Amino acid sequence: MVSPAQIHDQKQYLVLAEEDTTPNRTISAGESAATSLSDNELFDNVSAFYYNDRVRVTFLVAERFKPDFSLLRGLIEFNRPRNLMFTYDRHATSVSIDLAKDHLTNLDVLLTNVRNWLVKEKLFRKALRTVIEFEKHYQQERDRIYNILNNTTVAAATV
Repeated sequence: MVSPAQIHDQKQYLVLAEEDTTPNRTISAGESAATSLSDNELFDNVSAFYYNDRVRVTFLVAERFKPDFSLLRGLIEFNRPRNLMFTYDRHATSVSIDLAKDHLTNLDVLLTNVRNWLVKEKLFRKALRTVIEFEKHYQQERDRIYNILNNTTVAAATV
């Protein structure tokens, strides 16, 4: 859900407004990138605070990716452009960024790539665990068969 803040000129106060993010809604170019950030599977909740030509976006990491928070942070930090600076809250498993509205598209591209890399990494780890278990089972079976062979040759030599 995206919640922009709007300044009412005459009264000079901020109003937080809930936005309808249904697919049929027409949104402006600046809002479209922030709304598309809400569609990223990495996050359960995305909140945006707009002020002047900037926006402060906070992402709450999705439940299924919380165990991978450190990996998520590493992927973001290793691949982020210099103009995007993130802050992380390990306890709340949230990521925040303060950036110009015109960089929202760059942020969306980065987070989409990070999501894809994270999913691929999780699939790789699952496959690797399967291979390691297979190797472990293979070594145990090999040792068992060599023990049988060794015991057979030792028994034959003593007779």
